[in-house]
Amino acid sequence: MTAYLVKRLLMVVPTVWGAVTLVFLAIHLAPGDPISLYIPADFPVNASEERIQELRARVGLDRPLYEQYLSFLAGVVQFDLGTSLQHRTPVSEAILERLPRTLELGLLSLAIAVALGVPIGVLSAIRRGSLLDNVAMSVALFGVSIPNFWLGILLMQLVGLYWPILPPSGFGGSILTLDGLRFALLPAITIGISGAGGLARYTRSSMLDVLNEDYVRTARSKGLSDRVVVYKHAMRNALIPIVTLLGLSFGSMLSGAVIVETVFGWPGIGRYLVTGIQNRDFPVVQGAVLVIAVGFVLANLLTDVVYGFIDPRIRYD
Repeated sequence: MTAYLVKRLLMVVPTVWGAVTLVFLAIHLAPGDPISLYIPADFPVNASEERIQELRARVGLDRPLYEQYLSFLAGVVQFDLGTSLQHRTPVSEAILERLPRTLELGLLSLAIAVALGVPIGVLSAIRRGSLLDNVAMSVALFGVSIPNFWLGILLMQLVGLYWPILPPSGFGGSILTLDGLRFALLPAITIGISGAGGLARYTRSSMLDVLNEDYVRTARSKGLSDRVVVYKHAMRNALIPIVTLLGLSFGSMLSGAVIVETVFGWPGIGRYLVTGIQNRDFPVVQGAVLVIAVGFVLANLLTDVVYGFIDPRIRYD
């Protein structure tokens, strides 16, 4: 198992480096003059060329692109993502402050997706072709298709305003507290419903494949109950593709939080990123996108590690 983990960790290094490079190039090669876009308060229309060059030097944009890239890489290694051009505060500190809130929201969303999607998918597979199967898959398709921002606004109107069961927006602290959980439920449900729809459809497909295997028919022929066949024999072998989707779903939920956090006023990385885009604050955009991209990579790494525990044969591939 140790060799398997070391191999997977070594594979993460070039992946993260690629993500860092793409983020840097996407921001610095975008059209437009960064000085005129990102420092409007210090850039009057009639500014002299000397003033423009002074501003470029202040933010390091006067250096060649490769020097900026190497400086950015050195900063990433030390988790120094620069300084916000609007607030004049370190981006790393702002991200560290907001990251736990986004992770809490993502984990709660993932828990909701698993609690809804896996049981629905298993029941649909067991009752294949029945009315329950058709209704469940229609609901799952609705969950996958509906835009997060529209569902969030709809839930905000229905549950937050017309029937004030939960707070419509805002932040109440950690989800480990009652107030924090109440504020987090609506955005988490908004993100989780989409994940539950995809997870239900994927679970159904995986379970159907396993239920048609010879060893499942053999278990049934021995007189084992359906509960034992499904949950002891079929479910374990159906878990690997489901775990794959779970890893990808968590990364998708981190990116989906960009819109949902803005809709619900949740002070996480997603809202921080949208604010940076609106204010043309490229260190903020660069840092937030980088953290979300690394989140995808780490989610995939965790998925690979779970693979090794579920199916020991994978460790030797």
